Amino acid sequence: YNRGWAKAQINDHSGAISDYQMAVNIDPSFEKALYGLGYSKGKLGNYYGSIRDYTRLIKINPNHEDAYFGRAWSKAKTRNSYGSIEDYDMVIKLNPQNGNAFYNRGLEKHNSSQYYEAISDYGKAIQINNKYSEAFLNRSVSKTKIGDMKGACKDAKKAKSLGFKGVENDNWIKNNCSSRFKFFW
Repeated sequence: YNRGWAKAQINDHSGAISDYQMAVNIDPSFEKALYGLGYSKGKLGNYYGSIRDYTRLIKINPNHEDAYFGRAWSKAKTRNSYGSIEDYDMVIKLNPQNGNAFYNRGLEKHNSSQYYEAISDYGKAIQINNKYSEAFLNRSVSKTKIGDMKGACKDAKKAKSLGFKGVENDNWIKNNCSSRFKFFW
């Protein structure tokens, strides 16, 4: 296991997988090795393998917050938004202060056209960390989808003020939020 962890630290995920697998062969309930397998497989783009290993870990320890988070991320990569949202729900149940889980669940809800729910999740991530520029930016995108341009501009400007750098955001603010535009709502 330790050698696998060391290899993962230098991004040798193939080597890490071999060592983690040896550890799991010795002890099939070795949680850290199962987590390492899921993580390294995900890093290499083997999302289905990652999901299988995280699922094995969750069967051993149904309260493993990081395993649910990793599995949710891998499910999102396979375009399984519903499954990803379910796993982020579990992360939030286990740790209601996990702002990244709210943020990522917001991304999945946005991708599933659940814009109001995405806005709510981004808002919760922002309540946990009021300097979460990506949450402000993505909340602005969801707000545009529901026609709240004033709120979208406010969030996009806040993301920029927090240091979010992106030409697309700057151009969007310039084209949609200048004082020459008047909003009638």
